[in-house]
Amino acid sequence: MLDEGSLDPKRYKKMLIHTIEAENGIKDLNALSKLNTEWDFFLYLKKAGQKVADDWLEDNFESIGRRSTLDLRSLIH
Repeated sequence: MLDEGSLDPKRYKKMLIHTIEAENGIKDLNALSKLNTEWDFFLYLKKAGQKVADDWLEDNFESIGRRSTLDLRSLIH
């Protein structure tokens, strides 16, 4: 909105927004998984999170500090 001139640049600051979503590996977990306190399950979640973060960084590292990797408009429509 700043780029379009809809907001006053004296009052608002441009923000770069990123999001990492763990769709692969944990999206199929059901609500009961929130009650799982098994150590192996925690290790599974850690490994899945590291994989998602590594993949995201590989795809988006060059964008950090330069442009957002999340299109907020696509979430609204």
